[in-house]
Amino acid sequence: MGSQGWCLSDKERGDTIERLTANIATLAFFKGKELSDQDAKAAAQVIEKKAYTAAQVAARVTTGDRPAGESTSAYARCACCL
Repeated sequence: MGSQGWCLSDKERGDTIERLTANIATLAFFKGKELSDQDAKAAAQVIEKKAYTAAQVAARVTTGDRPAGESTSAYARCACCL
């Protein structure tokens, strides 16, 4: 984690956005909604940014940093709930 605390690389965040985009598009399709790829990606970017910010905040505690695994799990949970 280092002095910055918990973080993900740009590649990891980009991969997450790609997976979220695919999931959003799939959900829209099965709901019979038209959703462009650009709109799905824009929604995915917003969701990922909120989840990443929430996980970064949760990673910092008064006694130091949470274990990276806990913070990564929180990131995934936040992305699923948004």
